Amino acid sequence: YAILNLITTSILGSLVLGLIARGKAKYGARYIPIIVTFSLLIFFLVRKTVSSLLGDVFGLA
Repeated sequence: YAILNLITTSILGSLVLGLIARGKAKYGARYIPIIVTFSLLIFFLVRKTVSSLLGDVFGLA
């Protein structure tokens, strides 16, 4: 659910970015792969970091 939500939000955010920057939502389509990639990369990095920290604290690692 979280990944689907991130992808959907990234797509909509890209379209809004194109709408604000150039006046039409279709111009934001070029930003979709970049924003989706970065949002998923940040998600998995934070997930790994938090699980590692909590695993060390609670002895789950």
